[in-house]
Amino acid sequence: MSNTDTARSFFEACETGQGWDRCKEWCHDGAPFACQADALAEIDSLAGYTEWTKGILGPIRDGH
Repeated sequence: MSNTDTARSFFEACETGQGWDRCKEWCHDGAPFACQADALAEIDSLAGYTEWTKGILGPIRDGH
């Protein structure tokens, strides 16, 4: 799988709310996460971000 394919697969899984269980196949354990959004200020790992995305998209059927 190319780097582009890996990135696309991760992005699609993450941004459709599939959570860390699905996203971790394309990531290193303990991968850090940082952003400037206040809503995400306390999230410091990629696992945390993917779970946050899962939680925010959970109630939205077919959310992207």
